[in-house]
Amino acid sequence: MHPFVLFGYNFPDLGFLVWIYLVPLILGIHRYSLKHKIILCFLCSMIGHYGVFYWLMTAMQRYGHLNFFESFATMTLLFIVLSLVFAIFLAFACWINHLIKLPFFFILPLFMVAHDVALHHIPFHGFPWNIPVYTQREWIQFFQWIDVTGIFGLSFFIYLINGLFADAFLLFIHRKQLDKMVSRLLIIFVLVLLSLYGSFLSNRNYENTKVSKGTINIALAQGNISQDIKWDPFRAQDNLNAYLQLTHLAVKEGADVVIWPETAYPYGVRLEKMHEEKFLDKEQLLAPILFGAIVSQSTLPKKELYNSVVLADTDAHLKAVYRKIHLVPFGEYLPLKEWLGYLKALTENIGEFTKGMDYTLFDIEGFKLAPLICFEDIFPKYSRIFSNKSADILFNVTNDAWYGDSSAQYQHLVFSQFRALENRRYLVRATNTGLTAIINPRGEVVDQLEPFKAGYLIQNIKVDRAMSYYTKHGDQWVNVVLVLCALVFVYTVIKRWLGPVKLEF
Repeated sequence: MHPFVLFGYNFPDLGFLVWIYLVPLILGIHRYSLKHKIILCFLCSMIGHYGVFYWLMTAMQRYGHLNFFESFATMTLLFIVLSLVFAIFLAFACWINHLIKLPFFFILPLFMVAHDVALHHIPFHGFPWNIPVYTQREWIQFFQWIDVTGIFGLSFFIYLINGLFADAFLLFIHRKQLDKMVSRLLIIFVLVLLSLYGSFLSNRNYENTKVSKGTINIALAQGNISQDIKWDPFRAQDNLNAYLQLTHLAVKEGADVVIWPETAYPYGVRLEKMHEEKFLDKEQLLAPILFGAIVSQSTLPKKELYNSVVLADTDAHLKAVYRKIHLVPFGEYLPLKEWLGYLKALTENIGEFTKGMDYTLFDIEGFKLAPLICFEDIFPKYSRIFSNKSADILFNVTNDAWYGDSSAQYQHLVFSQFRALENRRYLVRATNTGLTAIINPRGEVVDQLEPFKAGYLIQNIKVDRAMSYYTKHGDQWVNVVLVLCALVFVYTVIKRWLGPVKLEF
């Protein structure tokens, strides 16, 4: 259901299946005990994760120096955690429906939205990559009301539809209540119409409230530098020259600022002396450059490294730096070192990074640009915080070359689309191998470069932005869902503990 690429072939989009994807599993486990429900949900989830995340093996074997068995075991450990979370939430939702008089369309959204919230925090500070919301990239224009509810609103809607379908089939199969089955299907039809109308209202509200600050020519450089040579010190100057050449061409075409991908600058930057140094020792640049770099800071007892974005102004001075706040576990730091010491090879090439603390905005031509490094765009809170700090444009710099020609880069693009829509901001992506793209405030990709080809993308952006309801208020409403989920669970446990419970089906 997520973008799926195998051996370079991009499979047809099957995101429409997400509206019924839980129904067969729910029907299959309905009459099983809680223990067996958990086991079956766990096994189904494990199979799904291997299909979605097969590309993790490429990075761990090729660049992490793990053998096949080590990388497979590491990937499996991650999947076990993710699948256990999924199994527990879905199995308990089915168990509760089986015990008390609460319909699936009420229980399922509560428990599965709680599941999606949990994945934003576990394991290791969150990995919400494989939640169903992001299957809807092809139909994002029909869910413009996400600028009010955030992605959890769409999660709730998806699980609600799944719950209604599950209820309809259970009522018909076990009770032969055709009238109630039809009523559930009619509710689905009405909800779809309401979603379409909500999208119309959200778009109209955006058009009526958006503020234009002018235009800016933004260029995005895609160097297409293989990960095999990216950190080769003998190729560093060649790699840098590749980006300088793209920058020169973009500036000749009128770029006001050029953005390079994550860690595109092949040399280190010292934080203590940053403001004393000049970019490439040049007298002047024709346009400011925002480039990804590793920034170091000498602190006792060791030197700290930061995955960063640095601004070089037209005088070639290094003016400002953003240090990545949300680090990638096993890629930028090693969690649980005492138990996972054998994975040290994953980070030894560049060392472990330190997380940044400041939400730095870059001022370019009077516009405020907000950085998101690597997978920070999969967490809604960072884009929202930057937008609340009056960011005019969001930009993501990343390097998905680690994963080769796989699903990873196509899946990664989708997150940026939702961040743009949630906050009604343009979001531009500068990547090493793809997908370099420009996304408008409706979450639509308006232009992109072909992957695995060096080039640059330049766009004259009319900076329209609005302060969406989601930007201002975030996911506060989700707390109600979490409380209801907890209350339903506690009520069911108490009722079960007090005595025999009549099964509802």
